[in-house]
Amino acid sequence: MAAYAYTPTLVPRVVKKILGFPGVGCTFGSINITNYNSVLVAIAELSGPFVGLPTVICSGVSSLGYLVAWDIAGKSLKAFYPAPTTTPAGTITLTVNGGAAGIAIGIDADAAQFNLTKAAATSRASTLPAVFAGTAIAAAAGVQVANDTNIGIVQVFAIGICKF
Repeated sequence: MAAYAYTPTLVPRVVKKILGFPGVGCTFGSINITNYNSVLVAIAELSGPFVGLPTVICSGVSSLGYLVAWDIAGKSLKAFYPAPTTTPAGTITLTVNGGAAGIAIGIDADAAQFNLTKAAATSRASTLPAVFAGTAIAAAAGVQVANDTNIGIVQVFAIGICKF
């Protein structure tokens, strides 16, 4: 399990004073979270230049679709899964029961599909594996992202009382 890794691209590179507001400064840009870890690491470029806790506003959704929020206690960006996608799997079992004598139905299960044909037996059962496509996400929506996940780029804006 690798540590929380990020690359900041902030403009300006240092916090700038806001004219007309003594002691108040801001910075903005993007943070590319290349390796997410639930053990958060303070993002020094956003929290370091300020006295106390800055107000950080982020885009809310990363470039790769994860939900992202600023964690005040951890001074870092925390990521969550969006709406879950699942991969269903299983077997479909089909049983066809024939009617009166002479109207029996049988099942011819080939690799591609079921073919219903007249047959001597009055009932037959067969199984065919289900084929479903999808992307599995191991957690439900709102659950923190698993470790060692590339979250992508998050847009940020930080404002607070400056140290300068």
